[in-house]
Amino acid sequence: MNAMAIVAVVVAAGTVAFKAPVNQEWVFTGTAQSQMKVADNYSLTAPDPVSCDNSKPLPCSITVDADDRAELQAFLDPRSTSQILSAANGRRN
Repeated sequence: MNAMAIVAVVVAAGTVAFKAPVNQEWVFTGTAQSQMKVADNYSLTAPDPVSCDNSKPLPCSITVDADDRAELQAFLDPRSTSQILSAANGRRN
């Protein structure tokens, strides 16, 4: 194999091996702060809540690199509720 062919194979393999980050907006559908750390309380398809501002106790949504609930749960697990609120796109009651 010549050098150019080897480079082409390495570049192609590297392109397939790494997932490009894709941020998704997950809308919080829960009703209590205790539900903020559970991925089942977020939805990719729910409409954005109304009356979002930064003074209320629940997140409106969060935007993270998570394609599914398992990846979202991996994002939520190491974070406190205050860290989740800090990352939120607005807050609601």
